[in-house]
Amino acid sequence: MRVRTLGVGGRARARSKDELMRDFRNLVSDGEALVRSTADLSGDALVEAREQFRGRLADAKARVGEASRIAVAKGRHAAEATDEYIHRNPWPVIGVAAGVGFVVGALLIRR
Repeated sequence: MRVRTLGVGGRARARSKDELMRDFRNLVSDGEALVRSTADLSGDALVEAREQFRGRLADAKARVGEASRIAVAKGRHAAEATDEYIHRNPWPVIGVAAGVGFVVGALLIRR
């Protein structure tokens, strides 16, 4: 059985998640700033502010969509790898499941 550690790819994913969260916070603050600043705007200035915010919103949606697509692909890959491992090694998996069930059952009986 292979055990994977948080290597360079894991750090990159964590950094990417942090960047995505920072971009989301920036988008929210930009939206709040837009609401405050457009209270007294009209005409072309308001249209320009809205278009600028729409551009940032579209960019944020694209990044969230890409992150979601990657997460789904990785989840699917993990499920396939787990399924393959279980089919190649059914008895150890059954033993581990029985052990976990025994421990949980013993803990529940004591309560």
